[in-house]
Amino acid sequence: MKLVGFIREHNDIVESVAYESIFFNVKNNEETIINTTNYLNNGILVLAWMGYFKDLDNGDLIAPNSYYTDGSYIWPAYFSYYLKKYPNYKIDAEFLEHLTHISFNYHKIKISDKFRSELERQLSEKMRY
Repeated sequence: MKLVGFIREHNDIVESVAYESIFFNVKNNEETIINTTNYLNNGILVLAWMGYFKDLDNGDLIAPNSYYTDGSYIWPAYFSYYLKKYPNYKIDAEFLEHLTHISFNYHKIKISDKFRSELERQLSEKMRY
């Protein structure tokens, strides 16, 4: 289970990064942002929890407390929000390579119910839900 896009101020887990560290990147090109956010928004729901995430800048509600997967990576619902909001959001290099390798094709995302249940179990243990 590889986690990507987690921000410490939202999810205090080992794999998360501090909010201010997501900005230390050159600006992503518009095509990369569009393709990546489309992919993220079409993942398979792995875990949802009651509540919403709030924008760390202004407190607006931005995304449900939910997590998605493509079978290789798991990401929080807020990942695509911050990527659209900040074009210089630092995208994990391995994740971007993975997306490029599969041509950002979210139509091929398929996992078994058994595997999804296992990912849900692993993520809920890590998140302490």
